[in-house]
Amino acid sequence: MLKRLIEVALPLKEVSEQSAREKSLGHGHIQSLHIWWARRPLAACRAAVFASLIPDSDDPECPDSFRTLVNDLLPQTPNGEDTPRNRCLEFIKHLVRWENSNDDDLIGKARKLIAAAHKFLHPDADGDMPKVLDPFAGGGAIPLEALRLGCEAHAIDLNPVAHLIELCTLVYPQKYGQPGSRPTPGYIKKLEAAHEGEDGDGLFSKKDEETEASGDGEIDGIALTRLPLITEAEYQKNPLAADVKFWGHWVLEKARDEIGQFYPLDPDGSTPVAYLWARTVKCPNPACGASIPLLRQLWLCKKDKRKVALRMTPDPRTRRCRFEVVEEKVINHAHRAWL
Repeated sequence: MLKRLIEVALPLKEVSEQSAREKSLGHGHIQSLHIWWARRPLAACRAAVFASLIPDSDDPECPDSFRTLVNDLLPQTPNGEDTPRNRCLEFIKHLVRWENSNDDDLIGKARKLIAAAHKFLHPDADGDMPKVLDPFAGGGAIPLEALRLGCEAHAIDLNPVAHLIELCTLVYPQKYGQPGSRPTPGYIKKLEAAHEGEDGDGLFSKKDEETEASGDGEIDGIALTRLPLITEAEYQKNPLAADVKFWGHWVLEKARDEIGQFYPLDPDGSTPVAYLWARTVKCPNPACGASIPLLRQLWLCKKDKRKVALRMTPDPRTRRCRFEVVEEKVINHAHRAWL
């Protein structure tokens, strides 16, 4: 029986390295969309999907036409024996790299190989590309990579959070993110008009002030000039991305109006995004009566290369404790110092 490539070999070292590397990625990775408890690395899923859908080209039962296609599409292996199988394995090493996720040349070659394999592995199947089903899709990594490789992907999960993540990952970008997929909404036109009314110093003219007062220059109490400019051309290029940008900044400004007073600026002008708090008890000593915070530990970060902690200092005058953030700096290999 003709074996798939994944049954014979896979460049596990390189795939594992790229999978581990994804943990440090932020912007652009689907892990930044929402935390999922058992998220699979995209590199591993891409390698697994690709290697599961093409045959082992060194297998005696593999058609010569597929071997010829491999040799035509993929370059010779730089090291070791140059065989169609080794060319595919070397190709996977490049395919799974994060920066190659949208490389048209690499993805195009992968799709051609998958389509050719599908044609002779399933000659009676409908469509030119295979259908990939993930019945426990979770964060959607496997169906996402199947879509990237040109397959018809189907994802199922009973968890409603997982289902929502899959919609945002797999469905909405294709449905709402395509260029010119829907007309420009009125709020984008109003936004562009509001920014055009600004003068060189960013101040409003008298006409703009009247517009603000009438409510035409705002959305639910948020002045449009507080939001970043999104032109009609930018919206038509990717409506979904433009809407996420518009409403994301709208929510930020709305939150700033409602709870901004609880986040005063730091002396350096930065805005705190979180507070640490603790329950307190009153000292039972009648002569003391100080408020004592109940803390399990003072560590904020405890790693080999970085250690950050809270320093708690009692203040006898106010009968309270003061806190400051201190970080351990490595001065040399012989000693360390708290700065």
